[in-house]
Amino acid sequence: AMVAAANRCFAFAEEHPRGAFRFAREGLENPVPFHAVDAQGRAERLLIDGAEAPAMTFWNLDVEAGVLGSAAYRQEMAERSARAIRRWLSLADLGRAGVAAAPGGGGGLRP
Repeated sequence: AMVAAANRCFAFAEEHPRGAFRFAREGLENPVPFHAVDAQGRAERLLIDGAEAPAMTFWNLDVEAGVLGSAAYRQEMAERSARAIRRWLSLADLGRAGVAAAPGGGGGLRP
């Protein structure tokens, strides 16, 4: 599911005049086009408290001043990502998060 979600996100972004990775220039061939990939038939799923975790999460920043610079944006997103990973690893230590290849199978998360 994660690979399909990423493919959909980047395919949508590729429709932008500058392409998904913003290297395309008007009138020139895109030097770094997005190409969808497949999951190589892997069936692993991330489970949190026994439920399959979403394949992709988007966070919305509510900025009181109305403008957020790119450095502040990257810092905030890095902090949110780190908190999510720390939470997953903490839950894994408690046996509440892990990777499952099939119902009832799988293993814990490790740093």
